[in-house]
Amino acid sequence: LLDLSQVGAHAVEPMRVDIAAKARHRCDLWSPMFDDLRFEAPQEAVAWVTDELTDVVLDALLDNASKFAENAPVEVKVAIEQAEVVVTVRDHGPGLDDEDVEKVGTRFFRGRRHQNVASTGLGLAIVRAQVADVGGTFAVMPAGGAGLVVEVRLPGFNPAVHGSSAVPPDGAPAGT
Repeated sequence: LLDLSQVGAHAVEPMRVDIAAKARHRCDLWSPMFDDLRFEAPQEAVAWVTDELTDVVLDALLDNASKFAENAPVEVKVAIEQAEVVVTVRDHGPGLDDEDVEKVGTRFFRGRRHQNVASTGLGLAIVRAQVADVGGTFAVMPAGGAGLVVEVRLPGFNPAVHGSSAVPPDGAPAGT
């Protein structure tokens, strides 16, 4: 509840973040929870977001996959599409009823078939709000066959717009 109450309460300070590297690390941490966790990403995929956003997104999505798609394969993909970094998590679990899919990410939502699974129903609401705070989008759709696909689109880092945040080779702050 505290995380959700902080959304919009203060100015968001985006920065240059390598989503591919952060997602790779997060998936390594989560891999013991899955029999089959697949990860695909380019060497680097830089977005203009908060430093903790990748962890918040993947922790919520992988936690849900471990609870609601137990023992099913899960795929995490990071891609660059035009001016965005796209993070997709697809599970091969039982999915949701069609009328429940559009409600995913609303506060306290729990699918009809998942009422008895321990959860607050706030994780994806927090993700949706924090993604929106940085100018991104959050979408959920049924996967072909079985399961769900969650897609998070984040604004890519553009040096022409955001300036260079690279540290010069001599270690002096950029622009000096």
